[in-house]
Amino acid sequence: MIQQLIVFLSLTMAIGGSEFYPWSAVLEQKVDKAIKSTYQVEDYSLRSMDVQGRLTSTLPSEMENSLFELVEKDQLLGYVYVAQAPSMKNVFDYVVLFEKDLTVRNAKVLIYREQHGRQIGSRRWLSQFLGMGPEDRPELGAPIDGISGATISVTNMTKAMKDLLASVHTLDEKGLFE
Repeated sequence: MIQQLIVFLSLTMAIGGSEFYPWSAVLEQKVDKAIKSTYQVEDYSLRSMDVQGRLTSTLPSEMENSLFELVEKDQLLGYVYVAQAPSMKNVFDYVVLFEKDLTVRNAKVLIYREQHGRQIGSRRWLSQFLGMGPEDRPELGAPIDGISGATISVTNMTKAMKDLLASVHTLDEKGLFE
């Protein structure tokens, strides 16, 4: 499976559809699975969005090498954001999948490296972010519920989503999105 994915990505890069992803092979596989299950696609490409020079230093979220257009047969399906957020002693990797209108279609914790706090990866907890858009600013307690035993991870994921939506809002105002 990994070899097939590497061959696919190599071929895609050779024809100019995608760029090198700055992720581990395991993370790349998990991003691929999240995209395929969310958008019900098999063949797609990710095109890195050129955020450099578009207020990147003033954005609350890191956008360089993190934000991608999701394309199938030259049709834009949505946007993909892959990043890390801190947990108690480490970091966790997550993906946010956006509709074309920039509302959150799915959010998923992909790799969690702690013994405690794994509950933030539950579909039930992450579903609180679904449908949010660039105007939303989620806050812990209103409307985002906490999780006992995962306070640090919940706080940091909520902040990451708030910062991401604020960044998307700014980039949308600057005309980055279609």
